[in-house]
Amino acid sequence: MKKTSASPKATKPAASKQTTVAKSSSAATSSHERKANQASQQASATSQSAPKAQPAAAATTTAPTPAKSTPVQSTPPAQQATAPQQAAAAPAPATPAAVTRPVTASASSTTPHYQARTLYINGRGIPYIQGNMSMAAAPANMAATWGGQTLYSNSSGQNTHFIGHNPGVFSGLFSLGIGSQITVTDGAGAARTYTVRRIAQVNDHAVTSSGEDLWGLITGTGGGQRITLQTCITNTENLIVFAY
Repeated sequence: MKKTSASPKATKPAASKQTTVAKSSSAATSSHERKANQASQQASATSQSAPKAQPAAAATTTAPTPAKSTPVQSTPPAQQATAPQQAAAAPAPATPAAVTRPVTASASSTTPHYQARTLYINGRGIPYIQGNMSMAAAPANMAATWGGQTLYSNSSGQNTHFIGHNPGVFSGLFSLGIGSQITVTDGAGAARTYTVRRIAQVNDHAVTSSGEDLWGLITGTGGGQRITLQTCITNTENLIVFAY
């Protein structure tokens, strides 16, 4: 029996070991639980302190802002030069056609201003005085009537004979030719133009080198409305211009 009673005694330590093991296991379990709780608390604390992630931009439903662009300025309808719009516009009042008239020069530009009692030879005005056949020579700086109708008139129907010096106011006679024109004004300034028809050279007796006597033609009043101009070539020779 002593051996038997010792047996339970021998089992007690075993039980005690199991209890210790059980306690150790329980303690280990409690230690693991504490660690798990601590880890859970730390994770919770970490999740609370960590910033929350923003939702992904892809999930955002906000419509994208359209890019800014310069608005296209269209031409106002009134300024568009299209045929339909022009046709639709109110018709402009008809402008009367300009009347084309022939161009006419003013009287001042077509009618030269002439001085009274003046001969115009090659555009130069040469004043003259009324003379007579008793004069021995022409005045120094002007011409004079000598033969024919000494009172010159544009409508007398007669010849007027003028004399002038060379060199002097009648030097221009040497530049005249058949067809040249000479204008003469009367005492009132009325002008008449004559055309040169003949040019001759005579001596102091009005005879040409061929013997033709031109005295009557030079100094007479006959032969119609005309003029005769005389100037000297030499002391014995004279230039005679007949114009009608």
